[in-house]
Amino acid sequence: MIALLLKEWHVNVWYTVILSGIGILGGLLLGNGSLPLMVAVLVTCLYALLSVESDHHNQSDLMIRVLPVCAREVVGAKYVATILIGFITTIAITLFNRLLPGFSSLSWFEWGSAVGLIMLFVSIFYPLMYRFGRRVITATSVFVIMIFPAGSVVGFSVNGIVHYVVQEVGIFVFGSGMLLVVTLSFGLSTYFYQKYGE
Repeated sequence: MIALLLKEWHVNVWYTVILSGIGILGGLLLGNGSLPLMVAVLVTCLYALLSVESDHHNQSDLMIRVLPVCAREVVGAKYVATILIGFITTIAITLFNRLLPGFSSLSWFEWGSAVGLIMLFVSIFYPLMYRFGRRVITATSVFVIMIFPAGSVVGFSVNGIVHYVVQEVGIFVFGSGMLLVVTLSFGLSTYFYQKYGE
C-alpha cells in the first residue's frame, strides 16, 4: 500500500501542485471575504480524474496488474490518495482564511460540508470508474466542472443539501455516515476491479 501511495504521489505531484495553486488563486480572486472551501472539492475531483488519465497514459495501471499486490491495495491507494489530497487542501484553505488579513474564518459546518462532498464524490466516482472504465471520465468531468462544485441546477444545490444535513444531524453523525458510505464504496470498487478490470 505504501509503495502504491508513493507511486500516486510521484506520478501526480505536479498535477496536484498546479491544480491547488490555480484553485487557491482563483478562490482568492473570486472569493467574497473568504477563500471558499469548494475550491478544495474542485481540486480533489480534478485530481481523481487526472490520476486515472495519468495511469492510462503511462500504462502504470497495466504494470500494477503484474505486480504481487492485491486488488484491495490498488483500490485502497486510490481512495486514500484522493481523500488525503482533499483533506490537505481543505486544511490549507482553512489556514489561508485564518491567517490572511481581511478574510473571515470558516465555520465547522462549512468545513464539514466540504469534507462530506469530497467523500461523497470519491464514493460515487471510483465504483463507476472501476465498473465502466474510462468512459465515465468525460461525463464526470462535465458534472464536476458544470454542476458539482458550483451549486445549482434549477435551484437544486448539492452543497446546500450537504450543508443542511450537517446542520441537522451534527458533524459527528454526518462524518460517521460518510465513513460508512466510503467503506461500502471501497468494497464495491474492489469487487468491480477484480471482476471487470479497467
